[in-house]
Amino acid sequence: MRSFSTSGQVRARLYATAHRWIGLVLAALWAVQGLTGAALVFHDELDELLNPHFTSERCTGNATVADVAAAAQRTAGGSRVERIAAGKDERCIYSVRVRSTAGATLEVIVHAADASVLGVRSWQGDFTRAGLPRLIYTYHRDMLLGRNGMNLLGISGMFLLATLLLGARVGWPRKQSWRAALRIPWRAPAQASLYAMHRSTGLVAGVFLLMSAITGIYLVWSTPVRVAVSQVVPHSMTPDMRSAEPTGNWLGIDAALARARAEFPQARLAVITPPNATNGVYAVRFRQPGEIRRVAGTTEVVIDAHSGAVLHRHDAIHQPTSNHVIDALFPLHTGELGGLITRIATALVGLALAGLCATGVWRFCVRKVRSKRRS
Repeated sequence: MRSFSTSGQVRARLYATAHRWIGLVLAALWAVQGLTGAALVFHDELDELLNPHFTSERCTGNATVADVAAAAQRTAGGSRVERIAAGKDERCIYSVRVRSTAGATLEVIVHAADASVLGVRSWQGDFTRAGLPRLIYTYHRDMLLGRNGMNLLGISGMFLLATLLLGARVGWPRKQSWRAALRIPWRAPAQASLYAMHRSTGLVAGVFLLMSAITGIYLVWSTPVRVAVSQVVPHSMTPDMRSAEPTGNWLGIDAALARARAEFPQARLAVITPPNATNGVYAVRFRQPGEIRRVAGTTEVVIDAHSGAVLHRHDAIHQPTSNHVIDALFPLHTGELGGLITRIATALVGLALAGLCATGVWRFCVRKVRSKRRS
């Protein structure tokens, strides 16, 4: 009996040590990810607050998408339009990504009604008023390091999963002691108060943090995950489509959009990716009524830019169950899935992660100071 108890105590100490040191090493990274994630839940509102001139309620006009692309290209001195994203219906704007002749990638905000340019900013964002919302997004996605940054965040997400599970194992209360476990003794010494804050926050937000970590890891490696799923169960994926003649005279962007719209006439335009010399196709993404993705949608049509033929169509309403499940992971991560209530809850989960990092590091520092004083 004593041997069993001793073995259990050793394991508990190992779990606590691993939980502590993983958290201390990655606390700063996780805290910033939590804070930026909480801000991104309300990204559009933040952008409208900081940059009200990027939004217009006047939606009457006859500008075409080709007009919008041309205006953005002229303004940015761009060599190529890489992406055109429609804003929410009430914002009446397009966000156009343009690769400039100098090599910079810019975002040009264009009025959807008359193709007037409302503003220009760095695609990755910067510390200006205009660029701050995009900077927060880019940092949260890849720490400004591109694909390598995304991979690092995916690995850190795995460590977050591990330390959450270790923390649950160490701090899980007995059946009759949940009330005491969630109580914070504010008048107790700092070390005890910080431990109680850390433990109670972890117990309350732990499941949601696990969900956020799992969905975040998926977003880093979404393509390999989908490929793996397609090997096990029915799963629809957009193939790497290429035109038989990727160069030459291309179909205009408005004509390509019209052919794509004919496939899903009730859908709202989300994103158009123009062709390049490598693939020679237009990829047009829509959002149909009833889709899980409430903003961007996952319905897609691929148009041959040379012949105008429909090379591929993906219907996000009538698709395998595995697609519905995986399509729900992004809105689950962002809080988009259930409306305002889940968005607020998701923001609070991000703040909880930052709070766990802060209380964990603070408690460690208090312990170190006290141990030095005793010695």
